[in-house]
Amino acid sequence: MCCKNITHVRKNYTIENGLKIRGYTLKCGAGFGYNSYMKNVINWQDIDRARLLAKCNRYADAYWHTLTCKHSGLARHTRPDIRLNAKFLTMAGRCYEDLSFIDLGLKFFPKFHVIMFNEILAHEICHAADFALFNTKCTAKISHGKNWQTLMLQLGVIPNQYHDMTL
Repeated sequence: MCCKNITHVRKNYTIENGLKIRGYTLKCGAGFGYNSYMKNVINWQDIDRARLLAKCNRYADAYWHTLTCKHSGLARHTRPDIRLNAKFLTMAGRCYEDLSFIDLGLKFFPKFHVIMFNEILAHEICHAADFALFNTKCTAKISHGKNWQTLMLQLGVIPNQYHDMTL
């Protein structure tokens, strides 16, 4: 993403992917992009939660749709709601199958947004799908079993129980 997507709004700078930065002077230049510079200045308190949540929901819809195409039984279930949780410090995400919602760690997004969208959200969606399809309750031994691993592979994500993100 090029910096031409940044718009100046009086001490606020909005980036195309929905993250909002405050208090920085940004200048355009050749080769200046989000990945090389902006990720170092984003503070988790500056995230525009509504836009971030909307992007999480778009990814969750895509994951759910992909799994529904592969498992027709999933079509009668609704995708769990996505919530952002600012209290998570070590846990990046958690699926509450019986309550039908997923909590994602808000503080991880500024530094690890790619991993959060591509791995953690997929991980939690697979827990919800595993519960919906096979009635697998989320316990440490069972929830990362063969059914869950198969669902992860169907999304094109390596089935990994743990993450190595640190705040």
